Amino acid sequence: MKRYEYRTIQYKVKGNLSPKIEEDVITALLNENAQEGWELYNTVPICENYGRTVCLQFILRREMKQKAEA
Repeated sequence: MKRYEYRTIQYKVKGNLSPKIEEDVITALLNENAQEGWELYNTVPICENYGRTVCLQFILRREMKQKAEA
C-alpha cells in the first residue's frame, strides 16, 4: 500500500476589493516543490469577511519511500 507525506503552503492573495493572484509566483512555487518530489494534491481557499478569499492553501504530497524489510 502506498503511503504519503504531506506539506501545506499558504499563498496570501493580494488586493482587497478585487483579489489578485500572481500565477507566475504560484507556478514557480509549485515547480520548486515538484523538484523535491512533491505534487499538488488539493487547493483550499481560506475565506473571511463575508466569503472574501484572503489566501490559498496548497496541499502537496509525495510518496514515502518504503523501508526495506530485513
